[in-house]
Amino acid sequence: MSRARPEVGNRVTLRRELTQQDVDDFGRLSLDHNRLHFDPDFAATSFFGQPIAHGLLGMALVSGCLTELMGDGNAWLSATADFQHPMMVGDTLQATLTLTALSRRGVATMNYEITNQNQEVLITGEVRSMRCSP
Repeated sequence: MSRARPEVGNRVTLRRELTQQDVDDFGRLSLDHNRLHFDPDFAATSFFGQPIAHGLLGMALVSGCLTELMGDGNAWLSATADFQHPMMVGDTLQATLTLTALSRRGVATMNYEITNQNQEVLITGEVRSMRCSP
């Protein structure tokens, strides 16, 4: 993917509806079979009252934003995440990633926010990446 060099202030937004299949697949891939994600009876007794999706599923959408914004050849260096509200199956997630700094060595710092269809902020944080190929 060839594109112009990103500039501070550039942003990208991706949307995706979160499905039960996404939760099932993520649990299988991550080996995270926490009953809070899969067992409605167990989850009903929790603070949330129903099953919630894995928070890192939202971070996966941020990964897609990173590739859209910075192009191929970028690798994550670090990330922070503040999980403010749970994600539920059926939510339409919207991830927005904004480039806030770019060093001469190619290290990019970006802020992100993930919201749902009700504009509730679910997750916020910062990602740092570096160009690893031309």
